[in-house]
Amino acid sequence: MAKFSKTLLFVALATAVLAGTASAGWVEDFEYANQAALEANWQPMSTTPLAWATDKSVSPTHSLKQSTGAAGSYRAIGEDIAIADLNFGFWFYDGGAALGRTWGAVYSKAGGAWDGSLNNIFMIGKNNSTQSTKYQGRIVNGTGAGYFMLDGAADRTVGWHFAQILGFPDGRVEWRIDGVVGATKYPNRADKFNFVCLGSNLSSATEMWFDDVSINPVVPEPSSLLALGTGLSGLIGFAIRRRK
Repeated sequence: MAKFSKTLLFVALATAVLAGTASAGWVEDFEYANQAALEANWQPMSTTPLAWATDKSVSPTHSLKQSTGAAGSYRAIGEDIAIADLNFGFWFYDGGAALGRTWGAVYSKAGGAWDGSLNNIFMIGKNNSTQSTKYQGRIVNGTGAGYFMLDGAADRTVGWHFAQILGFPDGRVEWRIDGVVGATKYPNRADKFNFVCLGSNLSSATEMWFDDVSINPVVPEPSSLLALGTGLSGLIGFAIRRRK
């Protein structure tokens, strides 16, 4: 049994390594040594960065926190991502059901520089509104520009939620909360996104924590999946024979 378990563990590790070679996407869990180490990768959007926090997290022990003061942090994606290829997600802890201004977003900046002119922003989170029961999305430029309610998703509640913005080849973009589509838009734009931003850089009536942020997380290519499948069957067969 031990040999069989070790074989399966090797297979799992091999799968993880293989998946990690297929794309330049990344996942951020904020496990830094301190605030200074964090800010080497996440720069303040203006003057005040989000706080490196330990009071709430998804994994393992740290997150980023926007308190009620104006704060925000950004990180370069490392490549330009077209709308059709966009897969942006993050966990957030909603600190209260009242009105607030805090969210996660992807920015498209000219020249791939933070001080470049703004092309577009896709946002998901909380924004002040007369309808405070739903989360919201935003498009800065394009068809459907402005803030909009994620009416198809669940109401705001205190606790952890997963937010996601997904682009598709047909020009469709979905804003999702906890895996449920809250709104679908067709921005009709050719922007390429190059920054992830957390926090609104504005004051907020409620707090929010961010964790496990992902931008285009890696997936195995079809040819790699085929090779892996062949290897898996061989390894598992070998392990079974060893057990007999």
